[in-house]
Amino acid sequence: MSVTRFAPYAVNILRVHFRAGLPWVATELLKDGQKVGNVRLEAEDGRTVVLYEFDSVRNEYEFRRHLSELSQSFFEELPADTTSAIGLYFIELIDAWHLQKTLEKLCSKHAVFRLKGDIRDGWRTSTKPWSPDVARELRAELGPAIDVVANEMLELEAEKVAALAGQRPVRTRRARVAANTPKTPVFLSSSATAVA
Repeated sequence: MSVTRFAPYAVNILRVHFRAGLPWVATELLKDGQKVGNVRLEAEDGRTVVLYEFDSVRNEYEFRRHLSELSQSFFEELPADTTSAIGLYFIELIDAWHLQKTLEKLCSKHAVFRLKGDIRDGWRTSTKPWSPDVARELRAELGPAIDVVANEMLELEAEKVAALAGQRPVRTRRARVAANTPKTPVFLSSSATAVA
């Protein structure tokens, strides 16, 4: 599961906590690298409860608009309503982020791969550290039984992220003006007379 498919949204700093023996996860929601809210997943009676909070009404509006523009094939199962779609989006985003971080850690020391028929998130490691030569050895030894080499997958993912970052416009900060602040500065009478 690729994290780039969730762009421009991402999560950061996954914290796992336990309450009454049940885990819950808290994270920050980012858009284009800027924090826009918080998400929490809680286990409750065999189901996952999704709690989220946006930093502003605008951030929530932009997220809901992004969600409405996704293709129907984005989710494996079509959500029943907007609330379900938001929950599934956050669950899948956090799952993809966690899987990528786990793979990055494994790939830093090993060649990591999956064979056809292995469970979806099950990975095997080679005793050798990663290099393109090790990938060629694995393919020579196992042939078409190899489904994917995670090290190569992460390299492609990094290239996609770099390409996406290059395509996005740079966000500029706008000056904030309070509602009761005059839009034009008031000149002192002494400077007004100097001009006249």
